[in-house]
Amino acid sequence: MKVMKKIMTAALVAMTAVAFFSCTMDAESNDGSHAGERLDKGYEEPPKQVTGGEDEMPLFTGCFIWSEGGPQAISLSFDDSNISACAPNGCGAWGGFGLGRINQEGTVFIASSDLSTLASVEFDVVAGVNATCAIQFGDKGSEQDLTVTTTPQHKVYNVSGLGQSNYIVMFQNINVFNSEAKKLQITNLVFKDATGKVITTFATGDVIPEK
Repeated sequence: MKVMKKIMTAALVAMTAVAFFSCTMDAESNDGSHAGERLDKGYEEPPKQVTGGEDEMPLFTGCFIWSEGGPQAISLSFDDSNISACAPNGCGAWGGFGLGRINQEGTVFIASSDLSTLASVEFDVVAGVNATCAIQFGDKGSEQDLTVTTTPQHKVYNVSGLGQSNYIVMFQNINVFNSEAKKLQITNLVFKDATGKVITTFATGDVIPEK
């Protein structure tokens, strides 16, 4: 995460303007060029997938995207159980995105998510190229390698002590998926508590100020 901030800081200095982009199941990427400047990012809300009671919200309501080639260089779609990402025409030497709770206008986080009950994350993954990117759960989690191949694989990540976080999950090094044919595809994404029960929504709290 510290490395990401340093890279995005350098990119921000080089930028003279920030564009707004959407990030939904049917749209291209939104903005995200510096961890401390994420309030400038664009966003549109994806379809809600309520899997529990009437008051349950989707796990993710928005995303931020960053890349050397600008946020528009990365194509991203997602819902509560599927994520698809690539840079159709390349995005430079680095790129990534984070999912969390963001308002419809893409100007602010609307809440943080309480990840205290999160004990494991599971998903199936495949890509159009053998590559390694990085994945991170929560703001406090450690960045871990996500090695993918052209053959579908099932991944399990055990986590603990994440607490309240603005981001639920982040991905880095998405630049390795630098064409539509090399797309990263995650399906059957589930978050589980210590008993193995699937978490369908996280409790929310105040947005955590970025340092």
